[in-house]
Amino acid sequence: MTTLVRRQTLADLLRRTAAKMPTQPAIHCGDTAWTWREFDAVVSRLAAGGAAGVTRAIEILADEFDRTLALTGCRNVEELTADLIAMRS
Repeated sequence: MTTLVRRQTLADLLRRTAAKMPTQPAIHCGDTAWTWREFDAVVSRLAAGGAAGVTRAIEILADEFDRTLALTGCRNVEELTADLIAMRS
C-alpha cells in the first residue's frame, strides 16, 4: 500500500483557511486586527514583491522597531523592561 504525500506550502494553508473562514479573526496585535481574508491579501501583496518586497518589508519593520526603542529611551532590546510595555486585553 502506498501513501500519496501532498506537499503544501504555508501559502496553500493560508489561502485554504481564508476560503473556509474569510471573516473570522486571524491576526490581532494592538490596534491592528485582520480577518483571514485580509491577512491572505496582505501576504499575497508582500509575496508579489518577491525577494525585493520582503527585503523592503523587513527594512520598514526594523526602522519602526528602532524608532520605538528610541521613543522609550532604550538603546537596545536588553534595556526594554516590562514597565515599558503596555499590555492590552
